[in-house]
Amino acid sequence: MKVRYLALFMVMLMLVLGFTVGCGKDADDGSGDQGEAKGEFAPTGKVQGSVSMGTNATGTGYHAISSGIASVVSNHTDMKMIVRPTSGPTAWMPLLAEGKIDFGVPAKMESKWGFESNKEAGYPDTIPNLRLVCRGNKMDVTGLVVRKDSGIKSSKDLKGKRVGHGYGGAYTASLFSEAYLHSVGLTWDDVVPTPVSDTANALDMLQNGEVDAVYGLSVTTPKTAEVHNAVGLRLLNWGDWDPADFDNFPEDIKKSIEEMVPGYGVQLYEAGTGFIEEPVIGAYYDVTLVCNEALSEATVYHALKALYEHNDELGEIYAQLKLWTTDVMFDDAPLCPYHDGAVKFFKEKGLWNDKAEAKQKELLSLAETL
Repeated sequence: MKVRYLALFMVMLMLVLGFTVGCGKDADDGSGDQGEAKGEFAPTGKVQGSVSMGTNATGTGYHAISSGIASVVSNHTDMKMIVRPTSGPTAWMPLLAEGKIDFGVPAKMESKWGFESNKEAGYPDTIPNLRLVCRGNKMDVTGLVVRKDSGIKSSKDLKGKRVGHGYGGAYTASLFSEAYLHSVGLTWDDVVPTPVSDTANALDMLQNGEVDAVYGLSVTTPKTAEVHNAVGLRLLNWGDWDPADFDNFPEDIKKSIEEMVPGYGVQLYEAGTGFIEEPVIGAYYDVTLVCNEALSEATVYHALKALYEHNDELGEIYAQLKLWTTDVMFDDAPLCPYHDGAVKFFKEKGLWNDKAEAKQKELLSLAETL
């Protein structure tokens, strides 16, 4: 009898222990591969189940980049990242400031304009709760493009022509166009500024013959490729400089570009790069991933971790994202403060340094005064 009771007791004990272990499993343990950091690098808070990403119009390079980021984060964490198209950063950044959008992908300089305010750039109010997650890919951009059948073969030929202007929430496109004109001694007074609602609309208008030159986005943007395949596009050289002599590109033009559009530079495109059919001088700038300060450390930490550890998948989604590699994601000269979750991640990776720490303190102090 005692043996029977002992055996029954052991069976019940095993059932109780099994139930306890099962109930003790982390309720947040989902299908993602988000491992938790240990000790001082462990992010606080819980991973948010659903987050949103503000971006540009469908068909633009920014939309493709944002969609790639959202796909990788959604596939490798327990959060679902949803892309929300708008006319551009000046449209979605105010929503981020209000907590209606969680993440966004602006140019590096736009993170400064949003953080500190720049009324000319379309950021009338400061966004002290704007935070950096990481630096992304170098964006290979064009400049002013024209139809190949337009007869326009140089930037100086734009005098008296209709040039796209405004671009809705994408102020940088208009500023970039102005810098392009300036590189050959032209201003908006020398051309016919033609209102366009956004970058995608500008390319549609170019295809339909309603404008002569517009900002052409990146050399691999789906929308740009679509219009090129339909009517044929030509990228005009910055400063009308000969691509064969790119190594001697004038320093005064480089300086004027940096002054008008900080963070931008010129680069040489070889034939076969996107829609480019012959060597031409285009431009580049850094892309950043930003977020709202209110997001938990865990949400930002795991989003960044997914992008860092699975960045090879980004390039499979969109060509520009092949440049979104681990060696460029940490920037020790940011233009807005890092989110605490990103700080913990980069410290864990051993990338955080004294320069970044000093800049972080400076920017956080500035945020308190905005």
